[in-house]
Order: sequence, then C-alpha cells, then structure tokens
Amino acid sequence: MATIDIGKIKPVFKGTYDNSTAYVLDDIVYYNGSSYVAKTSTTGNLPTDATKWNILASGSGGIWDSTLSIGSAGQVVKVSSGGALEFGAVESNVVKLASGTISSGVSALELDHFSSTYNLYKMEVINFRPSSSANLRVRVRSGGSNDNSSYYDYITNHGMVNSGSSTSFNNHGEWDSSHWGINGSNDTSSHSLRGCSSTITFYDPNSGLVKQAIWNTANETNSGQIEVFNGMGNVASTTQYTGFSIYFDGTTIVSGKYILYGFKS
Repeated sequence: MATIDIGKIKPVFKGTYDNSTAYVLDDIVYYNGSSYVAKTSTTGNLPTDATKWNILASGSGGIWDSTLSIGSAGQVVKVSSGGALEFGAVESNVVKLASGTISSGVSALELDHFSSTYNLYKMEVINFRPSSSANLRVRVRSGGSNDNSSYYDYITNHGMVNSGSSTSFNNHGEWDSSHWGINGSNDTSSHSLRGCSSTITFYDPNSGLVKQAIWNTANETNSGQIEVFNGMGNVASTTQYTGFSIYFDGTTIVSGKYILYGFKS
C-alpha cells in the first residue's frame, strides 16, 4: 500500500485569477489584493462570486494588486471591464492641448490643434505684450497656412475708463475682412505690467459649417485707459480648419503665456 506523507500535501496555488482558466475544488487564486479558494469547479466566475469561491485571506481593502506591472508615464490605474486593475490613459472630455510662454519677439503664435476629436476650443491669452502700439488679431489656419481671405466678419463691443473716471462705450465691426479684431490699440511698450489678456472660444472649427467664435478681451493702453472688448465673429467658409494664428498688426509679440483646451461633446 502506498505511503502518503501528510506533511507534503499542500494547496494548489494557481496565481493571479484568469477569467479563461478552468479551476477545480481547492484551487487558490490571487485577485485584487486578496486570495480565494475554489468551492467547486468553475470557469469565468470572478472570485468575488461567493457561490463559487471562499475568501482565504483579505488584502488591503481588496483594492491593490501587487502583481500589477508598472504602467507608462502619465497613465493612471483603472478598473477593467472584467473587474481587474490595469494601467491606462487618462480619459476626459476636457483636455489641455497646448500651453507655453513667449519670451522673445515672434510675429505670430500659430497653433494647429483643431480636429474632429473636439467640438469646442478655448484659448487663454495671458498678458500678451506688443513691441509697439498695435491691435490683437486672429486668423484661422488650414493645411499649415493662414486663411488670409476676405471671409471674416466680426463685431466687438468696447467699454473704457481712464484715470479721471471718464468712461465711453462704442462698438466696432468689419464685413469681408481678412481677420478678426479682438481688441483696440494696446501700447504696452513703456510699461512692463501692461498687457492684453483674452479668452477666445472657437465653435466646431473642423466641421463643414460656417465657423464662429466669441471673445472677451481686457487690456490697458499706454495713456492709462483700461478697456474691455466683447465680440463675436464668423468665417463664411466651410473649410475644415486645423488651427489659428494670433498676432499684433504691424509688430511682434514680445512676451506672454497661453493655454489651449479642447472640449468633447
């Protein structure tokens, strides 16, 4: 008769739970930080199914899997459709597409980030300063080039107050222009603290529809006036635009920061 060494009988550890593996009675698996022992033969039933498994040892809240391989830079830990932990990309309906600092003179800031992925874009212009008195303007781009056509129409409402508390309100607009004008004269060349800031919203610029945008702009002139400009414009074209250009007419952008966000519907 065969002799059985009781000291050598041990449970069968099957490693990390696999949804496709056929387990039998007393198989032990590791799942989401805890270990489980099979109560019966089972395939495709998560260890959290108490009719098929008994918990053997509970981990740290049943959350972390120490066998999970490290992910890539910028990834986050997520729960898969099968209930296991995994690394993956951050998913969001709002994504920062571009940002930067202008520290030396450039003729224009050109960004090509429009695509069918996003339906709305917000551009934050932060303290742009020209080298001399100038107006801030915007053009859309396609195929790496600015659209310099005469399809731009816009209107901007303007409010102003100066150091003597004198105020004025007016509006300005153009039809069949070659750009959108999003502020008035902005001379900051003699004062390092004066700049022009704006939020520009582009609506579905990569679609086959007429393109629209709105903006809110604030700046201080060299003569001590503070101004606000609220406006809107469109481009009477169905071109699928891929980006835009911001520039001061006739001079350069000498400093400033910017952030561009994309929004999914």
